[in-house]
Amino acid sequence: MLKLSEIMKLDIMKEAKILAGEKNIDNEVRSVSVLEIPEATPYIKESELLISAFYSISKDVEKQIKVVEMLKNIGASGLILSHVGLVLNEVSSKLIDTCKKIELPLILAPTDLAYIDIITPILDTLLYNHNNQLKQTLKIYDIMAETIMDKQDPTSILHTLYDLIKRPMYYFNYNLDCVFQMGTNKKNTLFKEFIIKEINNNLENLLNRKDIYIYQKNHQSKWLLTPIISNVKYYGVLVICINNELNDLDWIAINQTKNSISVVALNNINRKDYKMSLKKDFIIDLLLKEPPEEDIIIKRGLGLGYDITLLRIAAVIDIYNFNLISKDKPESYLIQFKEDIFQTVKNSISMKANEYIMVDYSDKIILLLYEDINEEITKSKAYKICNYLIEQIESQNRVQVSAGIGNYYEDFKYLYKSYEEAQMAIKISNKLYLEPKSTFYDEIEIYHALFKDIDTDWINKIIKKMFAQLIEYDRLNDSELLHTLITLIDNDTNIKITSEKLFLHRNTVIQRKNKIVEILGVDPFVYPDIAKYSIATLLYKFFYS
Repeated sequence: MLKLSEIMKLDIMKEAKILAGEKNIDNEVRSVSVLEIPEATPYIKESELLISAFYSISKDVEKQIKVVEMLKNIGASGLILSHVGLVLNEVSSKLIDTCKKIELPLILAPTDLAYIDIITPILDTLLYNHNNQLKQTLKIYDIMAETIMDKQDPTSILHTLYDLIKRPMYYFNYNLDCVFQMGTNKKNTLFKEFIIKEINNNLENLLNRKDIYIYQKNHQSKWLLTPIISNVKYYGVLVICINNELNDLDWIAINQTKNSISVVALNNINRKDYKMSLKKDFIIDLLLKEPPEEDIIIKRGLGLGYDITLLRIAAVIDIYNFNLISKDKPESYLIQFKEDIFQTVKNSISMKANEYIMVDYSDKIILLLYEDINEEITKSKAYKICNYLIEQIESQNRVQVSAGIGNYYEDFKYLYKSYEEAQMAIKISNKLYLEPKSTFYDEIEIYHALFKDIDTDWINKIIKKMFAQLIEYDRLNDSELLHTLITLIDNDTNIKITSEKLFLHRNTVIQRKNKIVEILGVDPFVYPDIAKYSIATLLYKFFYS
């Protein structure tokens, strides 16, 4: 970048005079050219310095005034009048007054200077400055690249920026935490609060990649708020004092800093995601089968930060009736739905590496607990955590979840069994109790033993034989005798509780109970028939509900 004031210091311009617009003598000059056609608007560029003798309009002051007004509107750097006394007899006072009014620099060149004599040294200086700026730009890129290579740390990059531009600066991350400041009073919390307020007030513009300029009236300081944002994520806001105008190299350094922080942050995210993926794959492998080589799996765990030899019990959190929830929902909705639940769990419990490991897998969240004093206390902790998470998820995500807790094992290689048992606890508990809850495997172990490897064809025959008459009666009369039978048995044949569960009058329940006895030809509510009908209702709920 070259300023008009610097051009005025060139040897060739020492005899030149500034006739008007001295206030803007520091205008930026990016190019220089000759203007002899008053209507040359499309060819004139912003920050261009024009040289003219007004040859075609030398006797028309009004047209000369229109030309300078046009140059001002375009944003030209200024106008150098040449050959005055040879082509243009004199510079009109009206023209000078107009230039003063619109604050356009008007410069009178020595009469004997040819256009080429003026243009050549200016172009040489512009080219030199351009080459020098290019070198400085490359240097900035090299410095930033070296900083990224040496330290994957945003604060190191920000230190580099401060060394380059030497301006007071702050960096507020996406949480509005001030993670870096330089050249400022660190005890000035009021100013930080002022900046945070301005970021919040202008957040929409910042997220749209727009720079914001703010003024601190008390200290008469001007600040730039420039967002650091990529196509992936919003990282925060860089706040820089700009009491003195930023030059091109400053902007290059700032923009390269923003790009570098985005790259480093994205790399860190990718590394974090990759590490989390390795950990998750390791845990899932551990839960799917008994590890064949214990020494190798222990070393692999230690390398990822897990001492798996101390893991004792697995617990599973699962969405209750997920098939009903997911019906007719797009996959994108379900993915976000499960991510929100996982985030609730992460936010609800403190992730202490020596207490438990948490991973999400399919529709489930898995907790692996380390030993805590003894078996009883470890199991108690698992139960409390599961109940707490059920409450948090129901409260924050408006969805019910079940929890299953497997058996406690002294040897980590049986952790896969605890995981299987936790899943089975959920499956059987949901069938038996028809509501979500936390269930230990040992609570339902006898049912698992009963149902494991059972002949489903044989079960169908039993169910048909014992309940066929009720099923047929319900079909023909649109009644609910089978449901009433099951509810009565589930509640120890208590008429009052059953009527409350079914939202029926007690007399209606009594009438249904009598009808059931009549249809079956036996009384399924007294011994010995209640024993076999209790087992039958259990099988019905497990295999048909």
